[in-house]
Amino acid sequence: WLARFARDLKPIFGDWLPRQYSPSQILELTKIPYITRFSFGEPLPVLTHSLTDPELPGFYLENVARLIRTDFREAAQIIDPKAPSEQGVEAEIAAVIQRAPIDEVELLRLLREAEQELGESPQVASFLLIAGKALRQHARFTSALPLMRRALSIVEQGYGLDHPAVAAALGNLASLLQDMNRLAEAEPLMRRGLAIDEHLYGADQPAVAIDLNNLAVLLKNTNRLAEAEPLMRRALVIMERNYEPDHPAVAAALGNLASLLHDTNRLLEAEPLMRRALAITERSYGLDHPRVAILLGNLAGLLLDTNRLAEAEPLMRQALAIMEQSYGSDHPLVATSLNNLATLLQNTNRLAEAEPLIRRALAIDEQSYGPDHPDVAIDLNNLAALLQNTNRLAEAEPLTRRHLGIFLSFTHRGGHAHPNLRTAIENYRHLLTAMSLDEEQIRQRFEEIGKEIGIEKEQYRQILDQASEE
Repeated sequence: WLARFARDLKPIFGDWLPRQYSPSQILELTKIPYITRFSFGEPLPVLTHSLTDPELPGFYLENVARLIRTDFREAAQIIDPKAPSEQGVEAEIAAVIQRAPIDEVELLRLLREAEQELGESPQVASFLLIAGKALRQHARFTSALPLMRRALSIVEQGYGLDHPAVAAALGNLASLLQDMNRLAEAEPLMRRGLAIDEHLYGADQPAVAIDLNNLAVLLKNTNRLAEAEPLMRRALVIMERNYEPDHPAVAAALGNLASLLHDTNRLLEAEPLMRRALAITERSYGLDHPRVAILLGNLAGLLLDTNRLAEAEPLMRQALAIMEQSYGSDHPLVATSLNNLATLLQNTNRLAEAEPLIRRALAIDEQSYGPDHPDVAIDLNNLAALLQNTNRLAEAEPLTRRHLGIFLSFTHRGGHAHPNLRTAIENYRHLLTAMSLDEEQIRQRFEEIGKEIGIEKEQYRQILDQASEE
């Protein structure tokens, strides 16, 4: 029977067993032997007997547990304890991506070595995705892109075109392209991932609902709100059909739909959905969970837009306290909460209270992401706007200039205009005009930024013209 299992189940083993080993080798080490004294209610062998004696079930149960615990990555070490450990490679990659800034040269070296050692295996695809996600988080999109594409190629070759791992890789690549504002490239990937999951799981499964929501967010970002809404509503129906009414997955779908309704100015429709999502999440996770903080911030933003500032402020302060308690004082989610509260304080003309919050948010994001991240640019713009409102134009100018420089540099590296570039250009021009600079002086200031970034004059003009047209 071992020979038959090895033969008939070979395609399944092929998903995770390194090529140099045969299915029969791992079957020999994971079969559970039948021993009478362990079959009639006696204590478990893994608790009362050896885990290293191949005459006893504990040895084989430990091997099975190790496979599960390591997500099948240590099959080679179970067969041959001297085999190089993939965990070591994974730990090295994790160490590199946790350092700031990420050493891309070292990261790429580790990935090359992993592929040389392990071949085009699912484990290598996993390493590529881990590295790609880390680079994406630090806004190194052009560095992350080939890693994500390589991971997709490996899982397509290893699993075929209609495997769940392929759908997941498509989703990761599409999300990266969305960050790069290459939405036309991202959309077909998302739709393909959705089609795979619908084929595999059926049209009414939670995995499909997640795909629907991701596609809806992309459509929302391309201002196709009328197309996005039915997808979000369908996702909500799927979650409600598969889970109890107070399940966290239902809350997530409610929150997504509420945000879209907020964006389409249907605030009366959005508010009860937000409040229901918040109530479910509080019951599911407790009052001090970060998911609660996010929903509190969303609800506070809606209250802000309906001029209920007195109701919004305590929610924003509660959200900030939860984030600080959950992540410490220097986490990017804390920076988001600080910015939200600062916006409210500015709307109530408490600019002296708002300014230190924005400066703290800027410092957190710079430390977390580096000086050239889009979130840092948003912080710079927020602080510059406050300084302009207090007539400190000379202080605001270098911040607005740096804000524009980040999006110009992003566009120069990525080859596609960042969606915030046009606004950044207009903000800088408006500030320079307010500082009483004439057209020639304004032109010189813009040229200086291009030179600092290293953009050729003709290309720079094309970037500015394209942003103005868009």
